[in-house]
Amino acid sequence: MITILFLYSFLLIIWFNTEAFVEYSHALKIKWFKVNEYLIAKESNFTLTYHSYLLQKHNSFFIRLITCPFCLNFWLILIGKFIFGYSFLEIPTIYVTSLIIYFIFNKLSP
Repeated sequence: MITILFLYSFLLIIWFNTEAFVEYSHALKIKWFKVNEYLIAKESNFTLTYHSYLLQKHNSFFIRLITCPFCLNFWLILIGKFIFGYSFLEIPTIYVTSLIIYFIFNKLSP
């Protein structure tokens, strides 16, 4: 279970704390995620993040889902339940612990 906890924390860190998704999407020329539009908008506003851009320009239920750590973590864990086969009783423990790890990382990182 430790591996699963750190996997979900790792996914949250990569998604919310890095530009990895933007960089790889741009490098691989994937056009589905509005990355090119974001990069153009970021040229005039250096404080703009990918998540805030999505919320401002493409606000929808799905966008709000992927820009909220609590929501995204919950749905990742539900999807992972079917991949990794842990029980429904483990979901609350995995959810809370992975969020704790993620937020501790945020407090400790510069």
